Amino acid sequence: VHLRLTATAQPTPGTDNSLVALFVSNPAHLIITPDSSEIAAGMFVDRDELEALVSDMPELLSPALRWAYEACDLFGV
Repeated sequence: VHLRLTATAQPTPGTDNSLVALFVSNPAHLIITPDSSEIAAGMFVDRDELEALVSDMPELLSPALRWAYEACDLFGV
């Protein structure tokens, strides 16, 4: 797997004072099965669902994810 740095954001109030780095990987040939206890609190959304969350319930998303949504085409990278 090759990772490519796509975007970075310096710590600001908009990122909850976190340094954010967004990486993109090439397609993996392995099927990854995450431990269900590690992802139980997470959400898996498509483009339309993420747009609705950003618009209607941004408080459910981390500041870093909101920044990445605004800075990059998360589904087109």
